[in-house]
Amino acid sequence: MGHRIKISKNDRAVLKEIEQRGGEKIPVVSTLESTTYGCTVLNERVVGLAINKKELTRLPEKIGFLTEVQVLRLESNCLTTLPESIGNLPELRKLNVSNNLLDFLPKSIGYLTKLRDIDLATNILPLLPESIGKLVNLAKLNVSDNNLKFLPKSIGDLTALSTLYVRNNILSSIPDSIGNLVELKNLDLSDNNLENLPDSIGNLVELKNLDLSDNNLENLPDSIGNLTKLVALRVEENLFTFLPDSIKNILTG
Repeated sequence: MGHRIKISKNDRAVLKEIEQRGGEKIPVVSTLESTTYGCTVLNERVVGLAINKKELTRLPEKIGFLTEVQVLRLESNCLTTLPESIGNLPELRKLNVSNNLLDFLPKSIGYLTKLRDIDLATNILPLLPESIGKLVNLAKLNVSDNNLKFLPKSIGDLTALSTLYVRNNILSSIPDSIGNLVELKNLDLSDNNLENLPDSIGNLVELKNLDLSDNNLENLPDSIGNLTKLVALRVEENLFTFLPDSIKNILTG
C-alpha cells in the first residue's frame, strides 16, 4: 500500500528520521489505533502519525515539518519531553502521549489551538505549562496518573472543555478558575490529596459525572447543590463528618 502512495519530500524526510529511531519503515495505513505503527496520507501529506510501543526516547525537531498532521499518537514509548517544534503543527486535533516518561511539556504546546483531545495520562509530569490555557478548542484533557501538585490558573481558560480527568495525582487543591469551565460534563479528581474545593465548583452546572473519591476532603461547599444535572457523584474514602444540606438538590434534581 505504501509503495503506491506518494508522500511529499519534506514529510518523507521526517518519517525517515523517525524510522531510524524506531528501527523499521513506517507503513502507510488506513487507521491509527493504540497499537499502530504507521501513518495516514492525504494529497501527498502526512495527516496522521502513530508511533506506538517502539521504545522511542525522543522525537526529532523535524516533527514540526508535518504541518498537515491532525492526529499524533505516541503511546507507550520512553519519551521524557516533546520538542519545541511540536508547536508548529497548526492542524493538530488529537495528541496522545500516554504511557511515557514525560516530566516536562514545552510552552509551545499552547500554539496548537485546533487541539480538541490531549491524552497525557501515565507519565511523571509535575506541572502543566500556563500556555495550556491557550487551547481554546480543547474538549478533552486527560492528565491522570502523573505527579501534578497543582493545576495552572489558566486551566479556567479552557472554556470548551467537556471532559477533564486528573485522577491519581498529588493535588491538595484546585484553582478557583475551575469554575469557568461551564461546558464541563465529566470531572474526575479521584485519588488525590484534596483538602477542599473552591465555591466556584458550583458554577459547573452542566456536570453529569463528578468523582471526588479517595481524597482528604472534610466538607463540600454549599455551592455543590447547584450541580443539579449530576447523574453520578462519588465521594467515598474521604474525611467527611457531614455533607451540606444543599446536596439534597442533587439527590432530588
